[in-house]
Amino acid sequence: MGMIKRMITLGLVAVLGVATLAGCGQPPEPEAEIVSREEVSTYKKYADRVVTEAITYTSDGLKIKGYILRPKEYEGQLPILVYNRGGNRNFGKIVLEKSSTLAYMAEKGYMVVASQYRGGGGSEGEDEFGGADVNDVTNLLKLAKDLPETDPDRVFMFGASRGGMMTYQALRNRDDVLAAAVSCGLSDARLGYEDRLDMQDVYRELVGGSPEQKEAAYSDRSMVDWADTLSTPFLIQHGTADKHVAFSQAEAAVAKLEENGIAVEFKVYEDADHSFSGKWKEMIDTVLVYFGENGGVVYEVAEE
Repeated sequence: MGMIKRMITLGLVAVLGVATLAGCGQPPEPEAEIVSREEVSTYKKYADRVVTEAITYTSDGLKIKGYILRPKEYEGQLPILVYNRGGNRNFGKIVLEKSSTLAYMAEKGYMVVASQYRGGGGSEGEDEFGGADVNDVTNLLKLAKDLPETDPDRVFMFGASRGGMMTYQALRNRDDVLAAAVSCGLSDARLGYEDRLDMQDVYRELVGGSPEQKEAAYSDRSMVDWADTLSTPFLIQHGTADKHVAFSQAEAAVAKLEENGIAVEFKVYEDADHSFSGKWKEMIDTVLVYFGENGGVVYEVAEE
């Protein structure tokens, strides 16, 4: 009898132990939230037509800087346009007073949200060039969908250069973005490393080594390896004279998307450089027209 009681006691201890471990587990991921939001000046041409706010929001427990822009006058809820910038750390950070891109898109009827990413533009943390910093994009998207001014069912995403890579990564295994656009974007980080000798130190610092040393990390940053996880329709634009991100990266991206049955439109800019010099407005207008055709604000390019 004593042996039976001992076995029952041990059994209860084991069950309670498992329950206790299950209850204590790993701490939950910190919730993302906007912790500050204040109106700031913007590109002066749009100052009387666009409201611009600087925000600080949390992502993985870090305080990240970003922006929200919207038209001053609008009716109903605004569709969301997530903009993913290029560059790394403070290089390429968003400076609203010097760039009209975000204000231009907001004026057309979108709630534009943009992140400086961790490690850049006054944000906490370290830039990982497509590592955990992708969460800064997905967390901002989640927060944007919760804003009372926005329509959570009409979401779009646009990224350029490194922002193109971030756009591909942010859209893995999700179907809540109606359409995405990538301009001069990275689709294969390994080729980015090989093609840019001047960027190899940056890659090694932020990714943790070379493609040979960090094969999995580079694959995770290369859409061509996991295009089958995407379902969002894409517009891809690239210049044939781009010396920062090779034109072949766009060709590879389009081929992989088509191979996996993903709707894609491809616009080639002959002799255009990485900044679409002289063709910037055409490139942005093409994005706005494309979004309008896929559930966004209907947009027709005005004749000049």
